[in-house]
Amino acid sequence: MSIVRASDNSIKQALARHQHKPGDLKERWTPETSLDRPDALELKKNTDDTRSALEAVLAQRIGQADTTRQHLSGANDAQRKLANAQYLRYTPSKDAPGRNPNIKQRVIKVVEVQKDPMEPPKFRHHKVPAPPSEPPPPVLRSPPKKLTKEDQAMWKIPPCVSNWKNAKGYVIPLDKRIAADGRGLQDVTVSERHAQFAEDLYIAETKARQEIRIRNELAKQKATREQESEEQKLRDLAAKARRSRTNAFAGGRSGREEVEDYRKQDEARAEVMRETLREHRMEKAGRNKQGRDRDEERDISELIALGKQVQPSSKGEGQYDARLFNQSGGLDSGFYDDGANNVYDTRLFADRSSANKIYQYDAKRLEQAREEYDRAEEKAGGSSNSAAAVYQRQAPVQFEAAGDQDQFGLSGLLDDDDEPQQQQKSQSSKRSRGELVPAMTMQAGISSLSMVTATAAAALFSPVHADSTRQMFLDAYPGVRDTVLRGIGSYLTEGGLGADDDVHVGVCSYFEKCINYNCLGGKMTRGMTVVATYVALCGEFCDHVKDAITIGWGVEFLQASFLMFDDVMDQSETLLAGTSCRRSPCPNSLNDVVFIENAVYTLLIEATTFDPEIKLSVMRLCHDITLRTIVGQHLDLNSVRPEDVTVDLSRYTMERYWAITAYKTAYYSFWLPVALGMAMARFPKDDSDYQRTKEACITLGNYFQAQDDILDVFADPKVIGKVGTDISESKCSYVFLKARELLETEGSCQSEALLSRLNELYQKRRKTEEEVAEVKSIFTESGVKQAFERFEEEEKAKIDRLSQGISNPGLRRIIEGLTSKIYHRGK
Repeated sequence: MSIVRASDNSIKQALARHQHKPGDLKERWTPETSLDRPDALELKKNTDDTRSALEAVLAQRIGQADTTRQHLSGANDAQRKLANAQYLRYTPSKDAPGRNPNIKQRVIKVVEVQKDPMEPPKFRHHKVPAPPSEPPPPVLRSPPKKLTKEDQAMWKIPPCVSNWKNAKGYVIPLDKRIAADGRGLQDVTVSERHAQFAEDLYIAETKARQEIRIRNELAKQKATREQESEEQKLRDLAAKARRSRTNAFAGGRSGREEVEDYRKQDEARAEVMRETLREHRMEKAGRNKQGRDRDEERDISELIALGKQVQPSSKGEGQYDARLFNQSGGLDSGFYDDGANNVYDTRLFADRSSANKIYQYDAKRLEQAREEYDRAEEKAGGSSNSAAAVYQRQAPVQFEAAGDQDQFGLSGLLDDDDEPQQQQKSQSSKRSRGELVPAMTMQAGISSLSMVTATAAAALFSPVHADSTRQMFLDAYPGVRDTVLRGIGSYLTEGGLGADDDVHVGVCSYFEKCINYNCLGGKMTRGMTVVATYVALCGEFCDHVKDAITIGWGVEFLQASFLMFDDVMDQSETLLAGTSCRRSPCPNSLNDVVFIENAVYTLLIEATTFDPEIKLSVMRLCHDITLRTIVGQHLDLNSVRPEDVTVDLSRYTMERYWAITAYKTAYYSFWLPVALGMAMARFPKDDSDYQRTKEACITLGNYFQAQDDILDVFADPKVIGKVGTDISESKCSYVFLKARELLETEGSCQSEALLSRLNELYQKRRKTEEEVAEVKSIFTESGVKQAFERFEEEEKAKIDRLSQGISNPGLRRIIEGLTSKIYHRGK
């Protein structure tokens, strides 16, 4: 039993009970339930129970719907309901609200509610649709899945937002407006044809550029061929004219007449020259007289205003200006009234005495001019009276070069120095060290770079002043050195060491000696090439020639640091300046090397007036070439390692050798100076001449190093100024690699024996003089010199082709000048 609280009335109590016991309830499906088919008795029993239940429900429904029957049986129903009343005993709980403590139990009579007989039915009649004629087909599908959050979001229909109307004036968020247009329902895919189209455009552009470049090259070659053809035609015409003229002079009436015509032409030219000289003298005399007459005609007030000296009059009576008086004094000189017709009454020039004196020729000067003219003709080949002797010749005209063809002073770039500093070069030194000379030994009157103006410096590179290039470059050295030393002095001053302090003086003196010793005494080829390239591109009178000279010295400083690094790594011995003592690299050498290298950037920043863009380009070039040189030095040092007892010849290959020559020699010796000049002149890197010039410089560097290896072995030490050490140190040189290649190619017994002996000797780290001589003889027998001569001609032809492909005349002259100095050099 459970309590049912119907209201707060304490008098009433209600009881509720379960119609079924807990044991009567079963699960709808349990494993214990039998699934056996029921028998006939059980089926009949279930059928009867079902029919009885359905009839009872149907009778109840029919009875409720039949109002007439309800009226007739209303009394009977009331009696039946009263008879069916139930009595329940209800005991309220102690805690129940509204409980009366005086009443412990209550008896409740439960009867059916009396219905109003006049109440209309509470349901409507619906027409039941007819059942289908046949059962529905089974649906073979999986059970419905539970909707996920994503599925619900996909089925969410956004509110309709119009793009044209907003009657309420609401502020519609942007995400709602975007969601309403349905763009999120579209799956946007990018077609692959866009990438294919872009790739096709790139390929087409590349091909078009290549075709345009090829077409331009063909047009340039065609123009060159046409020019050569025209020149050949002109040469043929000149040769034909010379032949016809020679035949005419040999004899015949027409030849004599032509000679007579030449003689008359010479006489006419001489007459014209005499008349020209005469007119020039007359004009000069007349011009001076006009100036004197103009001053004489001025009055005294004008002469005083012009600052002229007024001579006192020798006449006793005073002089007056006739223009100040209202008189007709001027009419006495021949002018009359305007109406008078007397123009032809008198002579035009009444007095010619002064004119005859002015225009009278000087017979003495005329005779002198004639004598000079005759002497010039005799010196040229004969007198003007013997025209046949002048014009008759038996050979073509011989042409001579007009002046010095070396416009930028390149003739001295690769020449060796004959200065005393070269005598201090040791046998193993790679560069002569300069004497510790003070700044006062330079040219008097030029003590710093600031005194070398841009115009004067550019003029020294012209054909007229080509011989002064080296001296001008040397004159700029004190200013360059002082710029670096001023930076060192400023650092010491900031640290509290004044200019008079002994430490300050000692440090500056040491670094000055370091610069003088390591940066002077060379050929200065690279530095002057920088200036020559800049002048060739910008002209002789450009604005930054002084800065170009500073950058040229920076290249010399950079080269000196490379050589010092190489000396320290090779542990080479050098000679002390002015003494006969040898010095090995000391621990302070590394500090000196770093100082010399960083002085380059000090010069670039402090001593030049270039734009920051140009300074950055120069700095990048120097940094790039330094890294390339480090790569070449690494390859060279690891060819023969210090810990190796014998030389590993398997490392010696032509590929390794050309890599060493390119990175250790070609880039900083040839390409860096030219590239710096191009960078200072703002030469575009995408120009085809830029790459051609670079390729020509690298080829020059490789050829130069191979040539240097040949000179190191076969040249006279007295001529080249040093004793070759490539054989004694077993260097990876062109001579050894080419000799080994030639001996391997020949394949004879003698060549195999020579190759075996060469490898045996070259593997030794230390060799005697007899072994060095034996290696040199093997080189000679292998034919290395002849092979190098062929290689030299091939490289020369290759460089010439590259030079001809350079359209810029300045760059082409630079490459041609460097090539002419290297080709067939003897030292």
